[in-house]
Amino acid sequence: MKQFKFSFEISSKSEKKCTFVTWSDWDLGTCLKYECNRKGIKLPDMFTQWIDIRVLYKEHYFRKPKGLKGALLELGLEFEGNEHCGLHDARNTARLIGKMIKDGVLLKITTKF
Repeated sequence: MKQFKFSFEISSKSEKKCTFVTWSDWDLGTCLKYECNRKGIKLPDMFTQWIDIRVLYKEHYFRKPKGLKGALLELGLEFEGNEHCGLHDARNTARLIGKMIKDGVLLKITTKF
């Protein structure tokens, strides 16, 4: 099995740069930030920027979908699993991103703080 070394900062040429992708800013911009503050934990730098795929969806398709499930349906994909289940939402978000890339969407950082 091939292993990959990922980092969120460029420290060597052998590592790949990556970022988080979300559907909305809720998880990273609101929930995680609040929990870190509440627990007195410094928010790690890797969580201060990400791609909100909902923003790119609105920019590319010129419409506001009704949630992740609605975005999938608008693009001809069915939501698989249970809504708001972390694993199912992650898989469906990945499927949506794949379709959006095929449709010409360029992934870019949408949120920084």
